[in-house]
Amino acid sequence: MFEYLRLLNVFSQYRTKEEFLTYVMYCSQFTWEEKSKILFVYALMEQQFEGLRRDSGGPYIDHLRSVAMISMIYIGVKDADEVLAALLHDATEHFPDDWSNVHIKRMYGPKVATLVDIMSKPLLKPGGDEEERIKKYHTRFHFADKTAVQLKMCDWMHNILTLIYCTPKKQQRKRLEAIEYALPLALEHRVLYNELRTALYSPVLLAVCSFSSFVRP
Repeated sequence: MFEYLRLLNVFSQYRTKEEFLTYVMYCSQFTWEEKSKILFVYALMEQQFEGLRRDSGGPYIDHLRSVAMISMIYIGVKDADEVLAALLHDATEHFPDDWSNVHIKRMYGPKVATLVDIMSKPLLKPGGDEEERIKKYHTRFHFADKTAVQLKMCDWMHNILTLIYCTPKKQQRKRLEAIEYALPLALEHRVLYNELRTALYSPVLLAVCSFSSFVRP
């Protein structure tokens, strides 16, 4: 519980664009070149995802920024490439023509490209099975290194923290997915396990999901 409360404190203190920019510029230990690159990629993603909104109603960039902030401030990531990957982690999945793996590798190097590629769900082919696609996606993290797992856990963490804004059907699906896939992985790698478990079994989320089972999705 203590870890979860500490995470919520971090999440509440660094949730705006201004707070993110201030932290990167004045509180982080990145070089000026790395800071410039992080801010440049942030601006690119803000522009790329303009108009796209999360279930909460907020702009999509809020999610990308939150994953980067959890990674930097709570996990303590000091590698600029990992922060870039956090900001870019949904780019290929949502905009495959603009943000291909080849493009990301050319612009930001092999490490960033590899992390974003692992984070991107495979395309669903016509007639393909969505459940099999999700299973295949999550299974790949069992063969990934800790850096990729760490990034995915930050992604999961923010998704769970904002789950109450989703439709009832999505709430239940995402919660069950997290219990099946995220928790075992978090425990194996000792990354955000207590925080995820506390969030997934919090009375508020359990109450919302229980109520959701009685209403139309």
